[in-house]
Amino acid sequence: MAEVNEIVRYGAQGICRIQQIEEKSIGASRRLYYVLKPVYHEDSTIFVPVDNPALTGKMHRLLRAQEVLQLLSGLAGDDGLWVEDEAQRREAYEQILRSGDRVGMARLIRALSLQKVRLGAQRKKLHAAEEAILKEAERELNEEFAYVLGLSLEETPAFIRNLIKTDEESEEAFAAHLKEKN
Repeated sequence: MAEVNEIVRYGAQGICRIQQIEEKSIGASRRLYYVLKPVYHEDSTIFVPVDNPALTGKMHRLLRAQEVLQLLSGLAGDDGLWVEDEAQRREAYEQILRSGDRVGMARLIRALSLQKVRLGAQRKKLHAAEEAILKEAERELNEEFAYVLGLSLEETPAFIRNLIKTDEESEEAFAAHLKEKN
């Protein structure tokens, strides 16, 4: 069972603090709920029934800084997760978003970003559905990585791009950044 003040990632809602665990009457029944407060969207409150595995299954522990480094360094040189068939690609990418698979999200971001560059060279754009998937995956990972690494949401995308496109030098800079934060 998760604990009060624990920080979790809750599905597409992003990074949340478990504000409290309380019993509430909603409808005809009384149940125990996690009360989640999104870190980056403080005007929202999310109630998750403790006894609902489908909803509590969307609560994930945050990656540690070292896990973020390993994930990102594994992307250097990776062409991403491209699926040729458009319908299969959309289904695969939506499944990755639903599952919360960070490696999958990072690989699909990489694939869609590379495709966006290729299409841009031909004066074309990504399909609207793929653009929406790209933005959602970027938002989810950027929020988690920003929180874990102590970065602002604004500086996280550039930090990630710099880490992915170079190798040892970036890893050394990242390690120095982590030492500063600790």
